[in-house]
Amino acid sequence: MHVPRFVRPVGEPIKTSQTKDSSNLKLSAYVGYEREFYGSGTMALQAALTVMKTQVKSTIAAKCMLAGYGCPDLISACVGAEVEPVLIDTAPNSPFPSETSIERAAHEGCTAIILVNFLGLSPPKELVTKCKQLGLFIIEDRAQSFLSPPINIQGEGGLFGDAVIFSFGKGKPLSLLGGGMLLVKKNIAFQAVSDQADDSTISTIRTKLSIIAYNLIIRPSLYPLLLKIPGLSIGETRYHAPQSIKAMDAMRLAMLPHAIESFRSKPHDTAQKIIGQLNPTFKLLGITSLLSQNDGLRMLRLPLLAHNKAMRDELVDKLVEHGIGATKLYQLSIPDVQGIPSQVKSELLSSIHLENACNFADRLFTIPCHSDVTANDIEAIKNTLDNYLSPKEIA
Repeated sequence: MHVPRFVRPVGEPIKTSQTKDSSNLKLSAYVGYEREFYGSGTMALQAALTVMKTQVKSTIAAKCMLAGYGCPDLISACVGAEVEPVLIDTAPNSPFPSETSIERAAHEGCTAIILVNFLGLSPPKELVTKCKQLGLFIIEDRAQSFLSPPINIQGEGGLFGDAVIFSFGKGKPLSLLGGGMLLVKKNIAFQAVSDQADDSTISTIRTKLSIIAYNLIIRPSLYPLLLKIPGLSIGETRYHAPQSIKAMDAMRLAMLPHAIESFRSKPHDTAQKIIGQLNPTFKLLGITSLLSQNDGLRMLRLPLLAHNKAMRDELVDKLVEHGIGATKLYQLSIPDVQGIPSQVKSELLSSIHLENACNFADRLFTIPCHSDVTANDIEAIKNTLDNYLSPKEIA
């Protein structure tokens, strides 16, 4: 089928305007935290884990727990910080760890946890409370959810982590095609350590050209061409080895104030509009939305759970065929992701059985909810789902 228009899975156009003096980035929403910028979100997370090691009084190697379903960059950051990652199972039908798995890991010597904001959904408050009761050092990973200063998102609370990280990479809520930010509570001793950023003329020109190319190719009229390039592996999930921690470059720092303004100006409720129109269809097909229509959250993508893996795979194929950038996201639990070093993988596999995480990975799919999603696109999603099997035919 020829698709003249294809709605990309995620991402917004990047503003290239720059502020001459970026030193006045107060980011007043983050009162109570020290702030530092890094070359990527993964570097920011690696720095957060390094801070954690200075706070945890232990005679053995530092251990940090994280959910068995998630981005493999979490493992990369742990390896780079020389922290042992301990995978724990999620709650049923959830990307977040279960309370029982957190308690078990804490009693077995884990002193820290990475709690990931999943596509705009924060971990349940009860989970955060449990982590605090156990005395865990909490790293709040907001790579998939930016909070613009001041915090003004309906239904969104304040920050809860001892350390908080944001990412400005490709496909993130506020993208600069690179960069990251770390916040550390002011009552925690924190000394930023990083290599100098690459602010060379060649690097700056390369970044500018990359942004121009990105802004062109994500257009719905041009994105289909990208899908036809063989071997590109768009959206492929794989492990990347950790890099040395670098500071964020001057160009991206200068772009950040305008990028924040652009972020604020984008629609906040596209995901809720999709749910409002598709709820009857979701119920008919047995599809579960992780987001409620009444949740005032700004979503990076709309996460949905299919009845089973076969149904998920077929739905994604049908939606893509009709020009909608549906994805299976990570597709696998973390130990099964390609590229993880064998020694690290064997350590991960020694973790508790990840039954719920694997089930979640098999059934999850996402549909776009960025600013280029139109009413016609939502109608196309609805029509594609309406033409799918009825629940009686789902085995």
